[in-house]
Amino acid sequence: MQHDPFEGTRVLRRLYDEIEELVIRDGVGTLREVSQTFATLQAYRLKLNAPFIETNDQSIQVMTAHKSKGLEFATVFIPHVADSAWSGAGKKTYFDIPLQTHTEVEKSEFIEDERRLLYVAMTRAKRSLFLSLSQTNADGKELIEARLLDDIAQEYIAVVDTQNENETFDPLQSLARESKTVAVGPTLLTHLLAERGFSATSLNNYLRSPWDYFYRNVLRIPETQAVHMQFGTAVHNTLEYATAFHTKNSTLPEVTQIKQKFEAELRRLPIGVEEYTRLHEKGFAALLTYVEHLQKELPAETKEELKLRVHLETGISELPEVILTGKLDRIDIADGKAFRVVDYKTGKPKSRNVIEGNTKSSDGGYKRQLVFYALLLTLHDDERYRCQTGVLSFVEPDTKGAIKEESFIVTDQEIEDLKKEIISSVRSIINGTFLSEPCDQAVSEYCQFVQQLKR
Repeated sequence: MQHDPFEGTRVLRRLYDEIEELVIRDGVGTLREVSQTFATLQAYRLKLNAPFIETNDQSIQVMTAHKSKGLEFATVFIPHVADSAWSGAGKKTYFDIPLQTHTEVEKSEFIEDERRLLYVAMTRAKRSLFLSLSQTNADGKELIEARLLDDIAQEYIAVVDTQNENETFDPLQSLARESKTVAVGPTLLTHLLAERGFSATSLNNYLRSPWDYFYRNVLRIPETQAVHMQFGTAVHNTLEYATAFHTKNSTLPEVTQIKQKFEAELRRLPIGVEEYTRLHEKGFAALLTYVEHLQKELPAETKEELKLRVHLETGISELPEVILTGKLDRIDIADGKAFRVVDYKTGKPKSRNVIEGNTKSSDGGYKRQLVFYALLLTLHDDERYRCQTGVLSFVEPDTKGAIKEESFIVTDQEIEDLKKEIISSVRSIINGTFLSEPCDQAVSEYCQFVQQLKR
């Protein structure tokens, strides 16, 4: 709140909405219960249900008439202006007060309350006001307009019949028309890149195919997370728990503790019983082997899930610096200083040639990720974590039952080359040059969307 009051207000509003939902949905009634609920969410790293309110000049704000008091908007839409909603007939009575004066309250007073409320909602509009209602409700019952509208002089009302629009409306054609009006160009790309920057994943997406970056990291097309990625998350979280436990207690957790942690992570996944059983068997067997490996290789001190956010100067006037972000699985520490970064990988162990991009089917994304992490630590302001040794540690054993790790010493030249590659990518993105490039179907799965975009 001190550094950014506007941003702080958005956060507080989200917390308020979350608490309101807890009260209404779960019957939470004390601050202690609220505190316990938030503590549980934090412990299991669960997100709040309440949405984070986006605010910009193009946003549409949705609120109740009550919450609109004191606010003004150029255009206001008031839907559901049916008599059943604005006559006071549907007003809920949660309890009755056994007083004589209460029994004499007439329905007309309820209507007057609704009249005042509708007046408040209508007078929020500075330029245009739209009131609407449907002919029938969800059950097919006919609806009539609110009687309160009769009090408005007809000269101020323009009645519009939407029957023709209802009959000719085609959602797909409408979306196509809308897509042509969206200004997808350098301005949008520059704004979003300045706001989000690059992670190792988004950079790899761009270098593999600019269209992968565009749809995954710019437009953020919703995607269902693949089962193998969910499995990887469960394994990562279990290993984070195990290594942090080791740093604190100088010993790894017991097998039963690791099993309990892994099962807890699996239960959080949206998977069925059969999938749970398969992943449990596969994952627990891999973890048992990997824990034996940790017994031999794990140093006394480690740092888990280090989140980094740094700035790289670009020398580009439109975007003088770009944000780089990353979350490192594990940093191994000796004598108070990091000596290697370990990145866990689930799935079949990869050869060194595949990691470095020296085969036809690989693009060097694995090695680039390690160089990216070295760059992050070089730009990070904490010298304790300056480290240019990266290790890809494959959690699942190879065909011989051994744990495979590939270690790389990232050179200064590799870091400089990656800087140039990032800056070149930034320049290409903010110029929007890739928007005119074709989409390679052999590389990107979004080519069908590109065809729609270019129509």
